[in-house]
Amino acid sequence: MRSTLLRILLFVIAAPATAGAFATFPDGSGGFLKWGDNAAGTPGGTVTWGFVPVGTDGSSYCGAACPGTSVSSIQIENGPGIGYTLTPLTDLVATFTAAFEAWAAAGNITFTGPDPDGGLAINDPGATSPDIRIGVFAFSSGGGAVGFAPPPNGGTGAGDILLDANSFYAFQPGNEGDAFPLASTAPNDIESLILHEIGHALGLAHPAFDGTCPVMQVEPSCLGIIQRELDPDDIAGVEFLYGVPIPEPGSGLLLGSGLLAIAAGARRMTSA
Repeated sequence: MRSTLLRILLFVIAAPATAGAFATFPDGSGGFLKWGDNAAGTPGGTVTWGFVPVGTDGSSYCGAACPGTSVSSIQIENGPGIGYTLTPLTDLVATFTAAFEAWAAAGNITFTGPDPDGGLAINDPGATSPDIRIGVFAFSSGGGAVGFAPPPNGGTGAGDILLDANSFYAFQPGNEGDAFPLASTAPNDIESLILHEIGHALGLAHPAFDGTCPVMQVEPSCLGIIQRELDPDDIAGVEFLYGVPIPEPGSGLLLGSGLLAIAAGARRMTSA
């Protein structure tokens, strides 16, 4: 699944707390680090995301994960054992969009993006839009990516996601739960990794290991496999923080019409 190198979640205020099998971050006041109201089970509202421009300054907020200034691209494997192509982060809009949509389908929170980013330094007080800033820095220590827990978490860097220019990534071939091909030299499946880091940006921590491998799990036995679908534990976590997702307008009407049609068909069959 995720990087076999050391990966870190940086956060400022609180240590993770477990509620069920999933893990979250308490805010120190009876609530949790999350978007919207900090009370558990409350909607997250609409959260924006976007990419930081090349040359964006890092800060002490992210330490070893954002030295110097941001760069544009990451190394993505051309195929198992076939070398790498330097790929602009902006080429991954569809990948990020799909991951945000997966989380939004599991909890009462909405994402829009990519939105423009003004290029202020990470955690600059004025860097309030987009809410989740996504960038690439050459980490000064091993990594893959880091995701920062959401507000209130030490400043505008809360919720940001940073990828490591020194790491290697791949769109690994295979199905959910499959091991990475032996020929691959990339320790990170980019789709699995992005889904995991967005979980941190939502307020989910690494859960205690119970023998299963949800997206948020980093137990060594859960690494090196494809994890592009939220597991029941991941879904329970986002529902705990934000409540259940609200159906799209009109979906209830369509469902009701479908049920009526089924009922009518059943009556016709039983009366025949």
